[in-house]
Amino acid sequence: ATKNATSRWIAHCRPRSRAEVRLFCFHHLGGSAELFADWSELFGERIEVCPVELPGRGTRAEEPAIANLPQIIAELADEMLELADRPFAMLGHSGGTLIAYELAARVRRQFNLQPAALFLGSLGAPHVVSEWLATNGNDEQRLLAHLGQLDPPAAQASASSDAPHHEGNGRAGAAVAEVAPHLIADLRLFANYRATKQRPLDCPLVAILGRDDPLVTRDNMLSWTGYTTGDFRLQMLPGSHGSWLAQRDAIVRLVTQQLLGSST
Repeated sequence: ATKNATSRWIAHCRPRSRAEVRLFCFHHLGGSAELFADWSELFGERIEVCPVELPGRGTRAEEPAIANLPQIIAELADEMLELADRPFAMLGHSGGTLIAYELAARVRRQFNLQPAALFLGSLGAPHVVSEWLATNGNDEQRLLAHLGQLDPPAAQASASSDAPHHEGNGRAGAAVAEVAPHLIADLRLFANYRATKQRPLDCPLVAILGRDDPLVTRDNMLSWTGYTTGDFRLQMLPGSHGSWLAQRDAIVRLVTQQLLGSST
């Protein structure tokens, strides 16, 4: 029997009883599932969009934020098992890409389940992230500049290329003390991350990057190639660190083609 994607971890989901694939979408750190709130309208009946909501924001604002990544991954893995009555895929943006990957690795290791595809948005591979954090992870202001609150993609202001650390996540210049508690928790969630050696996934990886992203390079995205035995492709879209998400039609075509083999 099919299950509805009803879970405190899932927000803004419109159930599709005939969906062939569930697409779990992971928001950036400091953000919320509202980033993907209208995505259900973009896909047809064959793909059910399930935005994942971390505690401490959005529909879970009354819950304390969790600053422990293994705890989040473990709890999400149990939820994924409940919703694995049909094929699923994952799409992450920025810090959400790391959560999507670690969750995919966990459900494969724990339940022998893998996504039909993993869409990796605006973040280098775990070893690249880990190397950067080893140097910068204790500097909350610097972390905030890279992983802080992201302005709505369509309205995101561009910044000069000579000041990349002020651009990618909107209010990067804000003092740490002025930041919402869930963002501080997210920064710590990320700061403590260190990549561990894991067997490559077997599913296709599709990396997505805005051509004008000042935080993440094309080489950063290509660093994901060793994380799967399956196909890898890099798709460059117009826009910067978050503004590529405004390319809705292109993303829908990309995801639909990958998951269903057609753009219809």
